[in-house]
Amino acid sequence: MEVRPIAVWDLEEIVKRPNVVLVDLREREEYLENHIEGAISVPYDSFWERGNWWKKDTEFLLYCQRGNASLQLSRELVEKGVPAMSLLGGYLAYQRFQKRVNNYPQTRKTTYL
Repeated sequence: MEVRPIAVWDLEEIVKRPNVVLVDLREREEYLENHIEGAISVPYDSFWERGNWWKKDTEFLLYCQRGNASLQLSRELVEKGVPAMSLLGGYLAYQRFQKRVNNYPQTRKTTYL
């Protein structure tokens, strides 16, 4: 199993899958300021503190600010046998992409774990 890098233009299709969990790894304040619709907030530093809180068939799509932390955590999940994807370029790439496609709403529902 390998980490799957995901381009921002593929994001919408992937998050439609029923077993995919979109996770914002940035600090809670950054999440509250703005985040990708449907994402849950689980800051990078506290991800493992929560234990194995996901279901066995969960597939994670992780993002952080620039893509480095999400790639690292995706690798750790894959090493533990958990399917994981990382958004290439992170939230900054998502914002740039959204500006090109008419400023699609980036924030809707706030969800905490």
